[in-house]
Amino acid sequence: MLWQIDGNYYSLWECLALLLAFGSPLWKKEEEKKKRKWRILLAPFLYLPALLTTLLTSWAGAVGFTPIDPVNKGYYDHLSVEMEKQAERGSLPLFLKMAENPRNHILAVAETPECYRIPAVVESITDVEGSGGSPGLYDDPLYFAWFLKWAKTDYIYIERSFLEEEREARAKEMLIQMANLGILIEPEFANLTKTQESLPEYLLVKVNQSRLEYAWREEPYPVLTKEEEEDAKSVLNWIDYGREVKITCVRGPR
Repeated sequence: MLWQIDGNYYSLWECLALLLAFGSPLWKKEEEKKKRKWRILLAPFLYLPALLTTLLTSWAGAVGFTPIDPVNKGYYDHLSVEMEKQAERGSLPLFLKMAENPRNHILAVAETPECYRIPAVVESITDVEGSGGSPGLYDDPLYFAWFLKWAKTDYIYIERSFLEEEREARAKEMLIQMANLGILIEPEFANLTKTQESLPEYLLVKVNQSRLEYAWREEPYPVLTKEEEEDAKSVLNWIDYGREVKITCVRGPR
């Protein structure tokens, strides 16, 4: 994947090393000198595509050259650029919250590779339950709670545009069940929109570790506290807006 470090990025150096070897004056034999000529002529045609690819792309998947900035820090400040983008989207407050501790474990229900730019320990829901993960996590709320406990998940970050996709219907249903169980608490919203009845586009919820302990031990969940019930209603209103929100009866782990 272009947004992750990959061994193929070393291919350019290896190609250059081979080209230098082909054009080396160390070839002594007369018959090798003839071969060396066509190797030298071939070298520019092999080198030019690699050079153009290097100039026009980057390991982050960005296309084009880095904008020229005569007054700079001596390096390209990716974090500052990302913060500017987050500010434009209206998600900067949540971005800063997640970035407070680089060891925060975040489960991102959001698009990739954008969610990987959060400066914390981030897993996307696509990786967790996709082809590289376990779709069975959606089979029972207990399984998903086990995963949150095992992965030491601190926060779940959700983008409405991603959650509303048809393919994410199961993820949406699981988040609703997690909210009903009191596992999603302290909701924080960002970027109020006019097109969605003034509901925010982005949501960050803290994972209620104390309730995950009951799932881990397969014990019945206790009744929601008043604060947990208010948090659940707030999260449910955001996830499933437009419907009458009800807190369902809490069923303990089987």
